[in-house]
Amino acid sequence: MPLPISGTFKDLSTLADSDRVALSGDGIGKTGVTQEYGLSMDRLTDWATRSPTDIQNNQAVAQAFVDQIKSQYGFRAANMASRELSSQLADGRPLTAGRIRQTLAEIEGELRTNLSAAGLKGQEIDASVNAGLSPRLAVEGIKLAFTDEGLKQYGELRVLKHSVFEKDSASVFKQVEKRFTPDEIVKLIRANVSASDAEAGLQAGQSLDTIISSKHGQVEKQRMAEGGISRTEREDYGSGFDLNQCIALKRAKISPVVAKALLGAKFTVGDMLSAARSNVTLPQLAPFAGKGLQIDEIIQAVEHGLSATDAVAFKKLTLLTFAQAAEAVELKLTPEKANSYLLKGFTFEQMKELARGGVDANSADGFRKLGYSVEDAVQAVKQGVKLGVAENFAYGAGLSGPYQAAGFTPHQGLTLLHLGVPADQARSFIDKGFSFEETVAAIKGGMKPEMAEAFRGMGLSMEAGIRKLNQA
Repeated sequence: MPLPISGTFKDLSTLADSDRVALSGDGIGKTGVTQEYGLSMDRLTDWATRSPTDIQNNQAVAQAFVDQIKSQYGFRAANMASRELSSQLADGRPLTAGRIRQTLAEIEGELRTNLSAAGLKGQEIDASVNAGLSPRLAVEGIKLAFTDEGLKQYGELRVLKHSVFEKDSASVFKQVEKRFTPDEIVKLIRANVSASDAEAGLQAGQSLDTIISSKHGQVEKQRMAEGGISRTEREDYGSGFDLNQCIALKRAKISPVVAKALLGAKFTVGDMLSAARSNVTLPQLAPFAGKGLQIDEIIQAVEHGLSATDAVAFKKLTLLTFAQAAEAVELKLTPEKANSYLLKGFTFEQMKELARGGVDANSADGFRKLGYSVEDAVQAVKQGVKLGVAENFAYGAGLSGPYQAAGFTPHQGLTLLHLGVPADQARSFIDKGFSFEETVAAIKGGMKPEMAEAFRGMGLSMEAGIRKLNQA
């Protein structure tokens, strides 16, 4: 059985040897592709068509495996894993569950060989391998009579790079080893208790727990001084926060009263600090308690002036951002009304233009089917044109045909029809380079195309020309 592996790769046993491994959340999963061992045309094709993203993902899986081996079994084992998976790390080849198991078996074999060469046997080797100990540390630990569990803790200290441990912690305690068991020595090391402090505690008649507790008190006192927090302030925050959290909350200018209120509302310390960095206050945060939003979403909602109710509704029922949701609320659009536009294929900007113009989604869709642009639909509604009237014009016998033939849009044609202007008369203005708006203004002002052209030649705008004509 290969070496056990935990952390990101804890679910390795659920994968078949041929499954390609992918990172998934805080663990691993299948890519959906299997790979049999041996060279094949399929594998050559896979290599030739591998995308840059595939390569990066494969490299990330291999590096995560090496990192886990380093965390669990140390540098030597990690170096071996790097050598074994050089192609995956360098070239981004896929990593299968079978290849991982094979690598674990090779690492275990080398560990056992080295431990055996150091003079360890049988159960000693098994315990040392499971603890991820190098031969030197394993020999030292065995000599000090650590239990199997003690060896694991001993190995963890090496992985944690404990400052006292780096000074060869086990041998530091040799002067007191007859009064402490090896496993108790591990507890002292983990609590950063020096040999001299341990000896002093023993001479004072203190128990192991008292010695460790005393050390914790010294460490806490020093940390409080470094963090600029008094004992009274620490106590004001209460047992719901550890010392580091109290220091962080004080630095963020979050009072104990506010911190306790937010904690009671199920906000984490991380949430509180994020809110403080964004200048979001308790009264702003409170309505969002228990609403199921992440802190970054709450901050965005507050920044855009969204209420908790609106933020939750728009997140649940639409794909709009909170910034867009805030604009929709300003336009008095509910999530359902916003969706009625979006589900008909209108963009967010088109939705805003239609809503401002008082055109509901169904009418907008109806006008669009008649060939109206969003702008034309808005103008039609502003002019009092009902969708039914537009449809009658579009589908009425002979009504829209001449205008369409003259190149006018449905809305333009309907506008001209209401003015009683034939298509060819309006077209005569367009042919002389006048816009549709100028054409309508000229016709309403009683101006002929030639006169409009003459005024333009004089450098007058259409509006100025109409005024001159009315003054004549």
